[in-house]
Amino acid sequence: MLRFQRQQTLMKEEKAMTLVEVLVSIMILSIIVVTFLTFFIQSRKTVNLSDDISDATYTAQTEVEYIYHLSETKDFDTALNDLKVNDPDGDGEVQFTKEVDGEKVEVTMSTAKDSNGNVIDDKLKNVLVKVYDQSNKLKGQMETKILWEE
Repeated sequence: MLRFQRQQTLMKEEKAMTLVEVLVSIMILSIIVVTFLTFFIQSRKTVNLSDDISDATYTAQTEVEYIYHLSETKDFDTALNDLKVNDPDGDGEVQFTKEVDGEKVEVTMSTAKDSNGNVIDDKLKNVLVKVYDQSNKLKGQMETKILWEE
């Protein structure tokens, strides 16, 4: 009889120990799962940011390529007319803004200058394109120098 009572006591203790073990296992598993979820959430945020930067860079590149096309086919003043921009000072420096796919694109074209501020060549233009999102935050930019042949 005493032996039977001991076995029952041991079984009860084992059940209690098994429940504690299960709870500890669930706790450890939860910590591991939360760690991986945090990793995946951060990874998704990084991918979204990368997509935004990539899209903005593509928009800036498209604008630079269009301006390059104009430089190959038209003189500077005619190109400004095509862009619906004028150069009020006549100094070859213009800035204009337009909307492309919900993003603000700001284009600045100026005569290229050396480090001392001297004009290198009247036909060589510095082109800077900046792309902003709806909250006016800079998402991407591209800069190049273009030689206007005509």
